[in-house]
Amino acid sequence: MNGTIPQCKSSLKSIMTIKKNVATVSIILLITMMMAGLAELCAYVFTAKAQLEASSTPKDLPSLDPEQLEFFTEYQGTANIPYKSHVGWQSKEFHGRYINITGKGLRATGSPVKSNTAHTIHFFGGSTMWGYGVRDDGAIPSLFTKRTGLNSINYAELAWTNRQSLNRLVSNLSEIQKGDSVVFYDGYNDAVYGCYPGMVGAHAREQQINDALSVTSYTPYGRHSLLFGLTAFVRETSIYALYEQIKSRRVHQPDSHSDCTNHVTAEAVSDFIINNWRAAEQLVKSRGANFYCILQPSSFFTERLNPKTTLHDIESITEVYPYIIRAGSNLSCFVDLSRLKIPKEHYFDIQAHLTREGNEIIAGTLAKTIE
Repeated sequence: MNGTIPQCKSSLKSIMTIKKNVATVSIILLITMMMAGLAELCAYVFTAKAQLEASSTPKDLPSLDPEQLEFFTEYQGTANIPYKSHVGWQSKEFHGRYINITGKGLRATGSPVKSNTAHTIHFFGGSTMWGYGVRDDGAIPSLFTKRTGLNSINYAELAWTNRQSLNRLVSNLSEIQKGDSVVFYDGYNDAVYGCYPGMVGAHAREQQINDALSVTSYTPYGRHSLLFGLTAFVRETSIYALYEQIKSRRVHQPDSHSDCTNHVTAEAVSDFIINNWRAAEQLVKSRGANFYCILQPSSFFTERLNPKTTLHDIESITEVYPYIIRAGSNLSCFVDLSRLKIPKEHYFDIQAHLTREGNEIIAGTLAKTIE
């Protein structure tokens, strides 16, 4: 009987120790969760602030008018653009007051009041041709149709380079008819994205897609593994978004020097653009249609706006454009609009995006050029 008392005391002591350890671990876990929650909140605030600042209009350019502000409010509904084979991404169907996109990913263009011909003008390009910042009827293809009475189709897409346009042309080649005209409106995206380190010929989301695919290296047991689930969860947090933002700034620093200050890289970027134009021209001519490769204007090349936060973009445009102009002069399709004078107030940002009035200038110039 006496021998069992020490055993009971020992067992009781062990239980108390376990409870104490459990309590300690619980407190540590609680503190850790609170700190993680605070870190997540701080990361969310920081990334949201950075996104707001990035989307703000620079102080040296005109502020957005009420219609443009409404456009950007509606634009948020189209911002989640899905992946699309061969072209990287393509807008999904959307119907709004300012933005309308068909099931084929085409931005709406107005029909001519009275068509002068059965021929159609097929426009390809990035966000400027797509009509970023303006309603459907303020995009270049719509204004061109209104001015000329010719049917227009807007194949352009946000942030596309001319290789992506070439790929879409291939996919839609059967829609190009004899007597039609195809317009590639390029330059800005091709130079800016191509001039990041190791990115010659790349599109805007190459690094983003690589990062998304890299999750497979952490999941040897496939998508149903616990590790995959944990990795997917982490990638949805604001902390991870902050990490990606910091990493992206390190790789794609707008205030860093462009790789195209090296003339070899600048010429390689130019050659890539020129070769895509050549390929597109051959395809279009095989359909009995006309082809125009347009070098688009940029505020960096005309107005010489020099905000410090866009050093990379400025250097990319000013270094690559001369090579494009030199090589493009040997192409029958080439139309150089790089030095087209567009008043500063018609740029609503420091890149290449134009107001409706700026797009009117482009549409008017193209109307004099395109058959």
